[in-house]
Amino acid sequence: MSSISDRESGVNNPAESGSSSPAFYPRNKSVIRSQELRVRGFKCGCGSVWCPACFKKRSQKEISGRLNSFNYRSTRHIVLTVRRDLFRDGKDATEFIRKHKVVANMVHNLRRSGDVHVIDWVWVREWHREGWPHFHLFVEVDKEGAAGMITGELLRKYWSLGRIHEGYISNRNHWLNLVGYFGKKGYFEKGKGCQAELPEWAVKENTGTIRRFGAMNLQKIDEGKKMVNHNEFAKDLIEKTKRTYEVVLESCGKRTWVKVGRDDGGFVLEMGVDVPYIEFKKILNGAWVAGFGLVKMMSCLELAEFLNSRDELKKIWWALQEVEGFCGEYISERG
Repeated sequence: MSSISDRESGVNNPAESGSSSPAFYPRNKSVIRSQELRVRGFKCGCGSVWCPACFKKRSQKEISGRLNSFNYRSTRHIVLTVRRDLFRDGKDATEFIRKHKVVANMVHNLRRSGDVHVIDWVWVREWHREGWPHFHLFVEVDKEGAAGMITGELLRKYWSLGRIHEGYISNRNHWLNLVGYFGKKGYFEKGKGCQAELPEWAVKENTGTIRRFGAMNLQKIDEGKKMVNHNEFAKDLIEKTKRTYEVVLESCGKRTWVKVGRDDGGFVLEMGVDVPYIEFKKILNGAWVAGFGLVKMMSCLELAEFLNSRDELKKIWWALQEVEGFCGEYISERG
């Protein structure tokens, strides 16, 4: 069978392949030879807050951004632990805390007590190596420094599951070390090891059952449904049945989001393909451009050859035929 370049065409000839799909040929070959197109590829993440890569891109910034709105001088940093003798294991403790909303109810009880004026709060869940949870709770109150301490006596009244440590923020450097500055430094930007990874028992649980963080008036993140902000593609990937964290985390990077457009911004076509991102990078052989991602400039013939090199990419080529202004005018023929 002749190559794409030999036929001056972007698709296989239906007469040769036995397909009834239309083949498209350029009327103006000088246009298709000369027009430059920009091809960009993006990793489709799993969107889980428990995925290190996806958390860093989205949720980590959300937490740091929320905390940076606090007045650090009047913020209390409280560590909440769980006693091992109260539960069978870490899973049992986690289910109890989720079912009874223990952390959020603790803050609500503090507010209702009248002893503390709570302005805002954020909690973050982490893990001990053995699979037991602990929590970092940040509470903004109306008094600064040591004068605003909630006190262990009052905290223990509403947290009876384990030990409590309360501290206040001594200075701005202390605060930046906790929450980061423009997402480049800080506690939540550092490698957390096992503290930020789901325990072995937890990866078998259904997504959405183990929250990583919570806050006052913060909507719950829908696990696995926000993938690199390509929501239309993401909708096609979400199964109606529940999935485990293990399935979701393993899916990260298994697909690629591709954008094809004219360099002058004349049109852009976006589509997801079932090609692992690591493989797409190799076959595209593009360059990483800040603000654009993985990029390669191609002529229309080069693009046609690239998109027809793998079955998973061919649907992009067919979709391009419907785009006005793509590589000059085409005629449609059927074999």
